[in-house]
Amino acid sequence: MSASTLAEICDLNVSLVGKVLKLLVKAALLTSTRGVYGGYQLQKDPADITLLDVIEAIEGPVAMNACNDLDNPCDKATGCNLAPHWHVINRKLYESFSEVTLQSLLGSPSDLKADIRLIGPL
Repeated sequence: MSASTLAEICDLNVSLVGKVLKLLVKAALLTSTRGVYGGYQLQKDPADITLLDVIEAIEGPVAMNACNDLDNPCDKATGCNLAPHWHVINRKLYESFSEVTLQSLLGSPSDLKADIRLIGPL
């Protein structure tokens, strides 16, 4: 599928879509083919690509705040009462994103609910 076709389907700016697609190619989630019959396609099976893979390809490592950013850590993390809690929250978020696959997102919402264990009411 071409970037322009995808942008039209999603009602997004083609420039933005092109930039995101390039990031996904760089992360080896998509392949890109040039030419009249070119476009983008998944490099792996949708069941083997997680939401975490996509987020990290676009945004970089998942970090809710500076406490969890290993490249730019918060200078107040040592002795901070909240830091340990942020680490737990970040780990849970990481685990949740790594459990959701593109395949599950392609299914119906009821399929997704069956795949995700809800801890309590939303």
